[in-house]
Amino acid sequence: MDRIKEKFKEKSAPVAVEIKDLIKNNGTFVLGQYTVEQVYQGMKGMVGMVTETSKLDSEEGIRF
Repeated sequence: MDRIKEKFKEKSAPVAVEIKDLIKNNGTFVLGQYTVEQVYQGMKGMVGMVTETSKLDSEEGIRF
């Protein structure tokens, strides 16, 4: 399980940096009635969903 956790951490770290940068540079950009900050920081007071897509293959497993 540790190997899987390390692989996930390796893959997810650059995405986390990208999202933090997106919030820093565009956090106040209005998305309809919502802001980028609302979307990525708890979605309080709004209806919506943010998802990172993955592919689940029966032979190879999950891929992000």
